[in-house]
Amino acid sequence: FVLPSGPGAPAPDARAAWLDATSRCRDVETYSAELRLSGRAGATGKIRTTTVFAGLTRAGQIRLEAPAPFGRAIFTLAGSEARAVLLTRDRRVLTAPAGDILEALVGISLGPAALTALLSGCGFIEPPSDEAARYSDLIALGAAGHRVFLRSTAGAWHVAAAESAGLVAEYRAGA
Repeated sequence: FVLPSGPGAPAPDARAAWLDATSRCRDVETYSAELRLSGRAGATGKIRTTTVFAGLTRAGQIRLEAPAPFGRAIFTLAGSEARAVLLTRDRRVLTAPAGDILEALVGISLGPAALTALLSGCGFIEPPSDEAARYSDLIALGAAGHRVFLRSTAGAWHVAAAESAGLVAEYRAGA
């Protein structure tokens, strides 16, 4: 996904498009999945492919566990938006807000509610702001650095991508 640049054209239909695009994911209260993560965090930190079991709620609870091939999990993170505990394989413990621990682990400061919305396909729980611009076949809601991108396919809007905290998540229609 290539982020559009420039001011774009007015998009007076943006709010209605967002409501249509997020109609199936806005009411998601809980999310659980087996995630496969890889990529880069920061300028030089490569994340090798890792499996993480995730359980999240819109109410702010989180449980993430990265199992090891044998023995103790590489890490377990559990708790709430305000207070979570990270337990590492070598028995180190950190207590802090969930978003702060995730930022330390992978460079992304998103709490459980924001992750629930992001992973369920909404991008965000609410549209980032009333700022909206049209870029060809996309509508962007929000300011640069914190936007949701919508695309119309076969007469229905869907979330094409979301950008926040240095993370760009791309969604495929029908996936």
